[in-house]
Amino acid sequence: MTSTGPRAAILLSTYNGQKFLPELLESLLQQTYSDFHLIVRDDGSTDDSPAMTMAYRERFVQMTFLSDNEHVGPIDSFSRVAQEALRFPEIDFFFFCDQDDIWEKEKLKIYMETTLLPETDPAKLRLVFSDLTAVDVDLKLIHLSHMAFNRMRPENTSLNRLLMQNVPVGCTAMVNRSLLHAALPFPSDALMHDEWINLCAAALGEFVFIDRPLVRYRRHLESVTGLAGFTWRYMISQCIRRPDLSARIYQAEVLLSRYQQELPEEKLMLLRQFISLKDIGLWGRLQKIIAFQFFKTPLLRTIGIFFARFDGPRQVRFFPSRANQKIKKPYNP
Repeated sequence: MTSTGPRAAILLSTYNGQKFLPELLESLLQQTYSDFHLIVRDDGSTDDSPAMTMAYRERFVQMTFLSDNEHVGPIDSFSRVAQEALRFPEIDFFFFCDQDDIWEKEKLKIYMETTLLPETDPAKLRLVFSDLTAVDVDLKLIHLSHMAFNRMRPENTSLNRLLMQNVPVGCTAMVNRSLLHAALPFPSDALMHDEWINLCAAALGEFVFIDRPLVRYRRHLESVTGLAGFTWRYMISQCIRRPDLSARIYQAEVLLSRYQQELPEEKLMLLRQFISLKDIGLWGRLQKIIAFQFFKTPLLRTIGIFFARFDGPRQVRFFPSRANQKIKKPYNP
């Protein structure tokens, strides 16, 4: 069950996922590219997720299971999984995985072929992502393209756009070692680990999009009903609800504090301008959003930002870059 080429790691954090885990794990076992290391951490589940995961251990060529009976939430849990993965020096590419999705059997193969194209520079910090098929909890089709369903554009991965709206979905993300190393540790107060990694890629590296749905992405009831359409009613509700941008401002502040010595001046300027949105009035915010294109897609979503609220500052902890830190030797109990 070996294949040529660099090794890959699949990073999975589980929490009370026994209902969907078997389908996910079976889809990983069916991958046509089988040279991967599955690294799993259970985030203090109270159901049978740990036992269910361990029951699959013998079926994977290589699997590491982390369990400390501590519930830390998805951001810190994925951060711990990622740090464990970096301890294996032979692994070059890291795939993030959600417990309730199903991977198409060609996913790893297509990603690896895309990553190993002759024109790709292995030294660059890179994030590869794809489209998804949106399904409900019973795997009934919602839409063949998650991007189209949400009216998202995969080319909107510049820093100014990702500061305002996440585009690549975490369960489709593959990052190379350089990018993962730079992004760790994930800030605990980020909106989500994938948003943080996307911002790091936009600030420090590049994106590659695979225009093909390679994950069946379960949309649970609360997610599906939130996508009834972008109408005038939606626009008015956004203005009345006044979305809170505090978390996005915080992410930008952490990004600036960590990488201000490494970023080019134009990206430093974008971060400072975005952070300043919290300190100016409606007219100044309107001018700045237009000038620096801090837009969401579709543009109707941007309307609510003009009336955004900021529910108080968060304390920004300084996270030094890991660029010059040594990686620990691998350990696989």
